[in-house]
Amino acid sequence: MILRQKWLRCLIIEGGLIIIGVENKTGDIIGLNFKTIETVNNLLFNWASNNIKPAITIFTETVLVEQKNVLVVTVPKGIDKPYCDKDMVFWIKSAANKRRVSPEELRRLYQSVGKLYAERQPIEESSIADLDKY
Repeated sequence: MILRQKWLRCLIIEGGLIIIGVENKTGDIIGLNFKTIETVNNLLFNWASNNIKPAITIFTETVLVEQKNVLVVTVPKGIDKPYCDKDMVFWIKSAANKRRVSPEELRRLYQSVGKLYAERQPIEESSIADLDKY
């Protein structure tokens, strides 16, 4: 859940990096062995293509820090916004946190990236008779 939200937040804003093998609270380098890097890479690539809609492409790189391997995951800036998780939940960055997108915000997001046009939306309880004849 947390990884999904972090990736979505990266896509919504300007992209970002996720570093695996570093203690989140202290910044201590934990490091990863080759087998773990291989397993995590496979999990990440499968996860990126199956849990974010539309699917995303990520890039990973193993970097040696303090004689320990860490995995740097690059999540590029999203070019196919808006994105949602596999449960069709859309997330947005709000200050230092993230939150679910309201239906109104979702419409604005789609509109801002040119995927929703007001003139193409149905008008309830209207008919052809409501159109001007001139």
